[in-house]
Amino acid sequence: MSSLSKFRLALSLSAALLTASAASAQEVVNWVHIEQNPDTVRVFEEIAAGYEALHPDVDIKLQYLENEAYKARLPTMLQSNDAPDIFYSWGGGVLAEQVKGGVLRDISASVDDAWKTSIAPSAFGAFTVDGKIYGVPVRTSLVGFFYNKKLFAQAGIDEASLGTWSGLMAAVDKLEAAGITPMALGGQEGWPQHFYFSYLAIRTAGHEKLNAALAGEGEGFRDPAFVQAFQLLADLSAKNPWQEGWQAATTGDSYAKFGNGEAAMLLQGDWARASTATESASGQGLGDDLGWFAFPQVETGIVDSKETFGGVNGWIFFKDASDAAVDFVRYYSSRENLIKLANEGYQIAPMPGMADELKDTWQKMVAQTIEASAFHQNFYNVMFSEEVNRELLDIVTSVVTGDRTAEEAADALQTAWEFSH
Repeated sequence: MSSLSKFRLALSLSAALLTASAASAQEVVNWVHIEQNPDTVRVFEEIAAGYEALHPDVDIKLQYLENEAYKARLPTMLQSNDAPDIFYSWGGGVLAEQVKGGVLRDISASVDDAWKTSIAPSAFGAFTVDGKIYGVPVRTSLVGFFYNKKLFAQAGIDEASLGTWSGLMAAVDKLEAAGITPMALGGQEGWPQHFYFSYLAIRTAGHEKLNAALAGEGEGFRDPAFVQAFQLLADLSAKNPWQEGWQAATTGDSYAKFGNGEAAMLLQGDWARASTATESASGQGLGDDLGWFAFPQVETGIVDSKETFGGVNGWIFFKDASDAAVDFVRYYSSRENLIKLANEGYQIAPMPGMADELKDTWQKMVAQTIEASAFHQNFYNVMFSEEVNRELLDIVTSVVTGDRTAEEAADALQTAWEFSH
């Protein structure tokens, strides 16, 4: 080999070593998500690629975990070398526990007014503990009743009658008289039936009494308003409105039951619209027969309650997460990216004027409903610690099965809350 050839080979090897060194010097940001929708994951990947193009020294690595597996594995992950830099959160009591455990990064110094106002300042409250911000809200959801227009017509039900609790109870009677299963329920995980109690409590107690109970004020969850919510749930349960075997059914089973036209109603979050189609036998769901109505008012509760119920979710950070991880989420939460995610089927961001940016009429309705609400209540089961949450789900289920009275349920919930404090 000539001297020139040796020189060129040396240059090539040096260049290769430099390239490898540069690649190894990239800062890796591990991002754990729970999103199953392939269209949403594609947008996640596009956002990550867009950030990497602007920051070639950063490598964003996505990792998917199924929802329940994520909840089960996360505590162990946060105590190991596999702790993710960015991960999903529902806020509330679990977030507070993570803060207390010292596993989260306080990002207050990074969240300036421009970032707050680009989303919604109030939404950051779901990720604020003792005045410090630990996460970024990027997703809201709305719980309501999906219904089958065809089955309603068969039973002679007018949707206009469903604005009140008594109207809903009358609809259940009509459906049962027509031989139609009124409601689909996946009771195995516990949280779907808690939607009934939580929304009833929103109508009878409102967020102010919930906040008072969480602060240890007054009668707590023994307040008559919470007892009333449990009693109304017991009254509904006494009609046996759910499909046979609901306790062993998964959430997916309930989506399929409803999507197959085998039950007239499904109380779920807005995300279930797609799932009732994909989980159905045809893969198409109800099509034009799919309808939706808001959770009814309780005549003996808060007069014309304007509160809505659903999630306020977002991304939080491990205690050792880098500045690049925080900066990436700021990039992710730009108006452009959040609108793109919403229009690809991801849930709606808590962002002012979001409804005007959405193409889908369904999503527009959801966004308009949330924006018009007097208060958007986060899921009850995430407002508590994990320990009390488990108790809540068991208590609600025991009311549905008739194993506890309303008074016993309210007392048990208050006792569980007091024990945890």
